[in-house]
Amino acid sequence: MSTFFQDLRYAIRMMLKSPGVTATAIATLALGIGANTAIYSVVNSVLLRPLPFGHSSRIVSVFERLPGYDPNLPMNASDYTAFLERQRSFDSMAIYSNKHFDLSGDGQPERVQSARVSYTLFPLLEAKPLIGRTFTADEDQPGRAVVVLSYGLWQRRFSSDRDILGRTIDLNRVPHTVIGVMPPSFQFPLKGEPYASEPAELWVPIAFTPAEYMGWGNQYNHSVLARLKPGVTMAQAQSDAVTVINEVSKLYPPDLLAYLQGKPPGIFVTPYAKVVTGNVRDPLMLLLVAVGIVLLIACANVANLLLARATGRHKEVAIRAALGADRWRLARQMLSENLLLGLVSGAIAVGVASWGVDLLLKLAPVDLPRVQEVHLDARVLIFSLLLSLGTALLFGSIPALEATHVDPNEALKEGGRGTGVSRGRRRVQNLLIVSQTALAVTLLVGAGLLVRSFAQLLKTDPGFRPEHVITVNLPLAQRAYPKAAQMRNFYQQTVQKAAALPGVTFAGMSTDLPLDSQEHDSVEIEGQPGKTQPSITHSWILGDYFQAMGISLHRGRLFTDSDKFGAPGVVIISENSARTYWPNQDPIGKRLKRGDAWVTVVGIVSDVKDTSVQAAAKPHTYTPYLQISDALLETTLFDELRSLNLAARTQSDPATLVPSIRDAVASLDSQVAISDIKTMEVAIHDSLAVQRFNLVLVSLFAGLAIFLAAVGVYGVLAYSVSQRTREIGIRIALGAPRNRVLGTTIFEGMRLTLVGATIGLIAGLILTRLMSGLLYGVTPHDPATYIVVIAVMSGVSFAACYIPAHRAMRVDPTDALRHE
Repeated sequence: MSTFFQDLRYAIRMMLKSPGVTATAIATLALGIGANTAIYSVVNSVLLRPLPFGHSSRIVSVFERLPGYDPNLPMNASDYTAFLERQRSFDSMAIYSNKHFDLSGDGQPERVQSARVSYTLFPLLEAKPLIGRTFTADEDQPGRAVVVLSYGLWQRRFSSDRDILGRTIDLNRVPHTVIGVMPPSFQFPLKGEPYASEPAELWVPIAFTPAEYMGWGNQYNHSVLARLKPGVTMAQAQSDAVTVINEVSKLYPPDLLAYLQGKPPGIFVTPYAKVVTGNVRDPLMLLLVAVGIVLLIACANVANLLLARATGRHKEVAIRAALGADRWRLARQMLSENLLLGLVSGAIAVGVASWGVDLLLKLAPVDLPRVQEVHLDARVLIFSLLLSLGTALLFGSIPALEATHVDPNEALKEGGRGTGVSRGRRRVQNLLIVSQTALAVTLLVGAGLLVRSFAQLLKTDPGFRPEHVITVNLPLAQRAYPKAAQMRNFYQQTVQKAAALPGVTFAGMSTDLPLDSQEHDSVEIEGQPGKTQPSITHSWILGDYFQAMGISLHRGRLFTDSDKFGAPGVVIISENSARTYWPNQDPIGKRLKRGDAWVTVVGIVSDVKDTSVQAAAKPHTYTPYLQISDALLETTLFDELRSLNLAARTQSDPATLVPSIRDAVASLDSQVAISDIKTMEVAIHDSLAVQRFNLVLVSLFAGLAIFLAAVGVYGVLAYSVSQRTREIGIRIALGAPRNRVLGTTIFEGMRLTLVGATIGLIAGLILTRLMSGLLYGVTPHDPATYIVVIAVMSGVSFAACYIPAHRAMRVDPTDALRHE
């Protein structure tokens, strides 16, 4: 230990003796390690850390699969009940789905995100309430109006009143009794789920009605969780689930079996954690690779700095060796200095990482799962410590070991003439330059592809004109509006009042909106018997919706006031629908069947992006809201029919219209809670949040990589020029043109960077194929991207080479030879 502390004190003195080199090395390493720690903290919280539920590794999601639909579908009530009675692999199962409620009674009414859950959900998650209790089996029945509050809602709406238990609150104007409050750490459903991705602010029993229990073939909109029995593997659970779903399919009514054309439904069991993080796993791993490349480049720079410093200590090492210090003792002294360098860099890196995490949380898309759990914990700090020590020792060992290969006799003989750079040391430095250039080019290729992809996304036509459009959601409670006539009257008056507001040019309503639609319908095409077209997006619209949203009419006509209930059924289809259902034909006047009714195509409109800007537009159909039957409007099975979205096109800033819309709605019913207020330009901006997040960070890392690579090239060439001052002076004194000295020096640096760039382009071509799922409108081998990367890297490298080369050209032979 005494020797170790002696080495440590000497290391501190040596670091203070070369403050420029020390500060540069520490700053470079701290930046690289801090960036890695920040990204790792996100990856750790989102991907690596177990879900915040008891024994979460045994929690799985269960999806159904129907022929012709998306691979994984949520379950319906009848299938779930039959499956639950027959399954053999799970300790317990639970079913749930998102639902909006109008919360009223205290203060202004508001629309809150809620979830209907079976009474088994909280025990399955091993979640305990903060106060009160959760649901019982008896309460999971129709007519039992009880509710459990989230901690956030309890704190925000009810001021953390611990006497809340037993109080009554109105949900959709139905009194519900509060029986419990969950702790602040509990959040469910988790962001990232495909069908219930919004965390709830309150939970109510799912309480299936008899109609839902008998809804074979309908309402596939309930997510299912299960907890594996101890010792049951995922493969065993999947095999058992297939057997059980085949048993369930034998209970299907004949018309459903005919619809499935004899193909049995499928089922898929997968870890719940994988479901939650599936959409962000690849982008986060890309960022982890990108920031790892930055760290490697930083380490290569530090290794070059340490090599340069070791050259300056050539005589010192020789004298210590001549006095009896063995090679291990010399290496240990060097490694002690590197260890101290790593510890100091790691300490600073923690501060960089803390700032980086805050920046990441600001840039992160709102739907990033588990974002509230991202922070610097003990696991992340241990990662940072190990990374600091590992990088310092690994990349510091190269100059440390190289410095010990000294022949004292030869080194001391050269003392009067100074020392040069050995061929081996020069090879190591050149290898580091080539390596960091290759890494920088690889990262620059990835960033360039993301930039090109994002540019293509911005140029993509969403199928509507988003400028000057405001949208709000207007839900109607079943208890307040039980009759179809009441619903039609309210929505028609709302459209009329909105259209009459100053500055509004068009107003209309729809059950869904562009970029926020789901496939939930199927149609049968006339003249194609037995051929059903599944997975169709459908919207019920009212008023001048197409004009308000800026959706173009290509052929035919739009809906009129005469298209109401009792009139012949009509439908407007998208261009994609026309190509899909009637290729090489005129669809106007053709008929298709939705449910039990045949409707006639009267118009064709542009394709609209249904889910996101980057996703292809799928077949879409539109029917008049006024043609919906009373029975369908009054059913409790379709909430979307009593939760329309108002869209208004304005002549100025649409955000200024919100108070007027609120007043117009309040004049009809002051208890209607307006929610989800947004402009369509904001909707497009939010739709690109994930791509923007990836683009900003990868571009930032690529810029940092180029900067570090340029600094590395400059540093090596500048040091080389300083070591070769005498040689350059002699060459100039003997008549060598200064321009040739300039060209030779630039060529020396450019040769290394061009070799590294070539390797980087090949690596980029291979590695970026893994990014194909993140690209839009460009391929991983896009020629324009590679040309720009070559140009940028060449320009940066030339600038880094020119400065030391120009310095070499200006060497005064007299000053250089005076040292002789």
